[in-house]
Amino acid sequence: MKKKPPKFFVLGITGPIGSGKSTLGEILASAGIPNIEVDQIGHQVLQNFSIQQALIKEFGTSILLSDQNIDRKALGKIVFSNSTSMEALNEIVHPPMIKLVVERISKEKAQGAKAVALIAALLYSMKLNKYCNKIVYMRASPHARLSRIVASRGLSQEAARARLLAQDPEPNKGPKVIFCENTQTIDALSSWAKFNLPLLFKD
Repeated sequence: MKKKPPKFFVLGITGPIGSGKSTLGEILASAGIPNIEVDQIGHQVLQNFSIQQALIKEFGTSILLSDQNIDRKALGKIVFSNSTSMEALNEIVHPPMIKLVVERISKEKAQGAKAVALIAALLYSMKLNKYCNKIVYMRASPHARLSRIVASRGLSQEAARARLLAQDPEPNKGPKVIFCENTQTIDALSSWAKFNLPLLFKD
Protein backbone atom coordinates (compact mmCIF):
# COMPACT_ATOMS: atom_id res chain seq x y z
CA MET A 1 0.00 0.00 0.00
CA LYS A 2 1.35 3.38 -1.02
CA LYS A 3 2.14 5.67 1.90
CA LYS A 4 0.27 8.99 1.91
CA PRO A 5 2.45 12.12 1.76
CA PRO A 6 2.51 14.16 4.99
CA LYS A 7 -0.27 16.72 5.22
CA PHE A 8 0.60 20.38 4.74
CA PHE A 9 -0.59 22.26 7.82
CA VAL A 10 -1.75 25.88 8.14
CA LEU A 11 -1.91 27.24 11.69
CA GLY A 12 -3.92 30.45 11.94
CA ILE A 13 -2.89 32.92 14.64
CA THR A 14 -5.41 35.63 15.42
CA GLY A 15 -6.63 37.86 18.20
CA PRO A 16 -6.94 41.56 18.94
CA ILE A 17 -4.16 44.08 18.36
CA GLY A 18 -1.46 43.91 21.02
CA SER A 19 -2.33 40.35 22.05
CA GLY A 20 0.99 38.88 20.88
CA LYS A 21 0.18 37.32 17.50
CA SER A 22 3.45 38.32 15.84
CA THR A 23 5.45 37.40 18.94
CA LEU A 24 4.04 33.87 18.85
CA GLY A 25 4.78 33.79 15.11
CA GLU A 26 8.41 34.73 15.77
CA ILE A 27 8.68 31.97 18.38
CA LEU A 28 7.32 29.43 15.88
CA ALA A 29 9.65 30.80 13.17
CA SER A 30 12.61 30.05 15.44
CA ALA A 31 11.32 26.45 15.49
CA GLY A 32 11.35 26.36 11.67
CA ILE A 33 7.72 27.32 10.94
CA PRO A 34 7.52 29.99 8.19
CA ASN A 35 5.30 32.99 8.96
CA ILE A 36 2.79 34.64 6.63
CA GLU A 37 2.03 38.07 8.14
CA VAL A 38 -1.19 39.36 6.62
CA ASP A 39 -0.45 42.86 7.95
CA GLN A 40 2.77 42.91 5.91
CA ILE A 41 0.86 41.72 2.86
CA GLY A 42 -1.48 44.67 3.43
CA HIS A 43 1.52 47.01 3.28
CA GLN A 44 2.56 45.34 0.03
CA VAL A 45 -0.91 45.86 -1.46
CA LEU A 46 -0.74 49.58 -0.65
CA GLN A 47 2.22 49.83 -3.06
CA ASN A 48 -0.01 48.76 -5.96
CA PHE A 49 -0.84 51.72 -8.22
CA SER A 50 -4.44 50.71 -8.96
CA ILE A 51 -5.10 50.18 -5.23
CA GLN A 52 -3.58 53.58 -4.46
CA GLN A 53 -5.85 55.23 -7.04
CA ALA A 54 -8.93 53.51 -5.59
CA LEU A 55 -7.98 54.70 -2.09
CA ILE A 56 -7.40 58.29 -3.26
CA LYS A 57 -10.78 58.25 -4.97
CA GLU A 58 -12.44 57.01 -1.76
CA PHE A 59 -10.54 59.01 0.88
CA GLY A 60 -8.96 61.97 -0.93
CA THR A 61 -5.38 63.16 -1.30
CA SER A 62 -4.92 63.78 2.43
CA ILE A 63 -3.84 60.14 2.72
CA LEU A 64 -0.78 60.73 0.51
CA LEU A 65 2.81 61.24 1.61
CA SER A 66 5.05 63.75 -0.16
CA ASP A 67 6.39 60.91 -2.35
CA GLN A 68 2.79 60.08 -3.39
CA ASN A 69 2.70 56.79 -1.50
CA ILE A 70 -0.09 56.06 0.96
CA ASP A 71 0.37 57.53 4.42
CA ARG A 72 -0.78 54.59 6.56
CA LYS A 73 -1.04 56.73 9.71
CA ALA A 74 -3.30 59.26 7.97
CA LEU A 75 -5.39 56.47 6.47
CA GLY A 76 -5.60 54.72 9.84
CA LYS A 77 -6.77 57.91 11.54
CA ILE A 78 -9.71 58.04 9.12
CA VAL A 79 -10.78 54.40 9.12
CA PHE A 80 -10.28 53.52 12.79
CA SER A 81 -12.66 56.29 13.83
CA ASN A 82 -15.41 55.49 11.31
CA SER A 83 -16.86 52.04 10.64
CA THR A 84 -18.20 53.04 7.20
CA SER A 85 -14.73 54.18 6.14
CA MET A 86 -13.27 50.94 7.49
CA GLU A 87 -15.74 48.92 5.42
CA ALA A 88 -14.82 50.93 2.31
CA LEU A 89 -11.11 50.32 2.93
CA ASN A 90 -11.66 46.59 3.43
CA GLU A 91 -13.64 46.31 0.21
CA ILE A 92 -10.70 47.78 -1.68
CA VAL A 93 -7.74 46.02 -0.07
CA HIS A 94 -9.03 42.66 1.21
CA PRO A 95 -9.57 40.90 -2.16
CA PRO A 96 -5.99 41.45 -3.39
CA MET A 97 -4.65 40.64 0.08
CA ILE A 98 -6.51 37.31 0.17
CA LYS A 99 -5.19 36.49 -3.31
CA LEU A 100 -1.61 37.11 -2.16
CA VAL A 101 -2.13 35.07 1.02
CA VAL A 102 -3.33 32.06 -1.01
CA GLU A 103 -0.35 32.46 -3.35
CA ARG A 104 2.06 32.58 -0.39
CA ILE A 105 0.56 29.44 1.14
CA SER A 106 0.93 27.62 -2.20
CA LYS A 107 4.50 28.89 -2.58
CA GLU A 108 5.55 27.68 0.89
CA LYS A 109 4.01 24.29 0.19
CA ALA A 110 5.74 24.05 -3.22
CA GLN A 111 9.07 24.93 -1.60
CA GLY A 112 8.76 21.98 0.75
CA ALA A 113 7.50 23.54 3.97
CA LYS A 114 5.48 21.13 6.10
CA ALA A 115 3.56 23.91 7.84
CA VAL A 116 3.07 27.69 7.99
CA ALA A 117 1.77 30.12 10.59
CA LEU A 118 -0.82 32.48 9.10
CA ILE A 119 -0.96 35.60 11.28
CA ALA A 120 -4.00 37.85 10.84
CA ALA A 121 -6.01 40.10 13.15
CA LEU A 122 -9.00 39.82 10.78
CA LEU A 123 -8.62 36.09 10.09
CA TYR A 124 -12.36 35.46 10.34
CA SER A 125 -13.76 38.55 8.63
CA MET A 126 -11.35 37.97 5.72
CA LYS A 127 -12.52 34.33 5.71
CA LEU A 128 -8.92 33.13 5.92
CA ASN A 129 -9.95 30.68 8.63
CA LYS A 130 -11.14 28.31 5.87
CA TYR A 131 -7.49 27.77 4.89
CA CYS A 132 -6.46 26.85 8.46
CA ASN A 133 -6.23 23.39 9.94
CA LYS A 134 -6.15 24.86 13.43
CA ILE A 135 -6.35 28.36 14.94
CA VAL A 136 -4.69 29.93 17.97
CA TYR A 137 -6.67 32.83 19.41
CA MET A 138 -4.46 35.13 21.48
CA ARG A 139 -5.93 36.75 24.57
CA ALA A 140 -4.60 39.58 26.74
CA SER A 141 -6.22 42.23 28.91
CA PRO A 142 -7.19 45.55 27.30
CA HIS A 143 -4.71 47.32 29.60
CA ALA A 144 -1.84 45.04 28.54
CA ARG A 145 -2.73 45.40 24.86
CA LEU A 146 -3.01 49.18 25.11
CA SER A 147 0.40 49.42 26.79
CA ARG A 148 2.00 47.17 24.18
CA ILE A 149 0.71 49.02 21.13
CA VAL A 150 1.49 52.47 22.53
CA ALA A 151 5.05 51.30 23.22
CA SER A 152 5.61 49.36 19.99
CA ARG A 153 3.76 51.54 17.45
CA GLY A 154 4.26 55.02 18.81
CA LEU A 155 0.52 55.71 18.88
CA SER A 156 -1.27 58.10 21.20
CA GLN A 157 -3.56 56.59 23.84
CA GLU A 158 -6.58 57.83 21.86
CA ALA A 159 -5.39 56.32 18.56
CA ALA A 160 -4.48 53.07 20.29
CA ARG A 161 -7.92 52.79 21.92
CA ALA A 162 -9.61 53.27 18.54
CA ARG A 163 -7.62 50.35 17.15
CA LEU A 164 -8.55 48.13 20.08
CA LEU A 165 -12.18 48.31 18.91
CA ALA A 166 -11.53 47.44 15.24
CA GLN A 167 -11.05 43.71 15.67
CA ASP A 168 -12.86 40.45 14.94
CA PRO A 169 -15.07 39.15 17.78
CA GLU A 170 -13.71 36.22 19.75
CA PRO A 171 -14.53 32.87 18.10
CA ASN A 172 -16.56 30.13 19.72
CA LYS A 173 -14.74 27.29 21.41
CA GLY A 174 -14.28 24.19 19.31
CA PRO A 175 -11.79 21.46 18.41
CA LYS A 176 -10.17 23.71 15.79
CA VAL A 177 -9.53 26.67 18.15
CA ILE A 178 -6.91 26.89 20.91
CA PHE A 179 -6.96 29.87 23.27
CA CYS A 180 -3.66 31.32 24.49
CA GLU A 181 -3.70 33.59 27.54
CA ASN A 182 -0.75 35.88 26.81
CA THR A 183 -0.72 37.81 30.06
CA GLN A 184 2.89 37.42 31.17
CA THR A 185 6.37 37.65 29.62
CA ILE A 186 7.74 36.60 26.23
CA ASP A 187 9.57 33.77 28.01
CA ALA A 188 6.24 32.54 29.39
CA LEU A 189 4.72 32.64 25.88
CA SER A 190 7.75 30.78 24.53
CA SER A 191 7.28 28.08 27.18
CA TRP A 192 3.58 27.85 26.28
CA ALA A 193 4.44 27.42 22.60
CA LYS A 194 7.09 24.78 23.31
CA PHE A 195 4.73 22.81 25.53
CA ASN A 196 1.82 23.02 23.06
CA LEU A 197 3.79 22.62 19.82
CA PRO A 198 2.67 19.00 19.20
CA LEU A 199 -0.97 20.01 19.80
CA LEU A 200 -0.80 23.10 17.58
CA PHE A 201 0.15 21.13 14.49
CA LYS A 202 -2.08 18.12 14.99
CA ASP A 203 -5.56 17.74 13.46
